[in-house]
Amino acid sequence: MTTSRAAARPLTSTTPWGAIRNFRLDRITKVAPDGRRFRQRDLPAEDAAAFVRQSISTAPMNHDVRAVLHCPAAAAQDRLGRWANIQELSGDRCLLSISTESLQWAAMALGSAGAEVTDVRPPQLAAVLRDWSDRFARAADLATAHG
Repeated sequence: MTTSRAAARPLTSTTPWGAIRNFRLDRITKVAPDGRRFRQRDLPAEDAAAFVRQSISTAPMNHDVRAVLHCPAAAAQDRLGRWANIQELSGDRCLLSISTESLQWAAMALGSAGAEVTDVRPPQLAAVLRDWSDRFARAADLATAHG
């Protein structure tokens, strides 16, 4: 395992078959230094952060999500950060594009955009949004009834 000098950087290790894996520091617990050092390895990327970005970008994605958000592109980008590709359209609208394994994650991103949403693709995402909408409507109704 290669240790990082900065806590914000990922750690990497080599599997028995020679592949390099990365680890999120926020998920490592019970660290107990014992004085041993690991051999520094050259990463197959510019640096550890580039390696993680490359690993994420080549992960299999099952769904190509597209939707029109009715807000300025800058506002959508501020709300969604790097998790979505935002393309400016006319009339204070923008096109959101996400490649993802999970339609539930895409639904969360659309909800986080804080804007009206139209032209949702794929059709399976519309079913997820309908399910979430129904559940949230029931929750709101119960909250109102119990006032």
